[in-house]
Amino acid sequence: MEQEIHKWKDKIPKLTQFECGVLQRNAPLGHIVFCNVELYKIFKAHFLASGGMTPSISKKITPTTPIPTHGL
Repeated sequence: MEQEIHKWKDKIPKLTQFECGVLQRNAPLGHIVFCNVELYKIFKAHFLASGGMTPSISKKITPTTPIPTHGL
């Protein structure tokens, strides 16, 4: 678990605004980024700094848009 947390700490800053939106919208229930308070704070700060969920990004995300993993 700690190894996965460490990997996501490294990966979150590399996510694009769109990838953050996809992760937020399509992540399965119990995804580590949203269940771990520290990871969620990192994710939320990065996503908001990149512009957050805009109407144009929201329109591009479908239920089948793949969740970014960046090698995880």
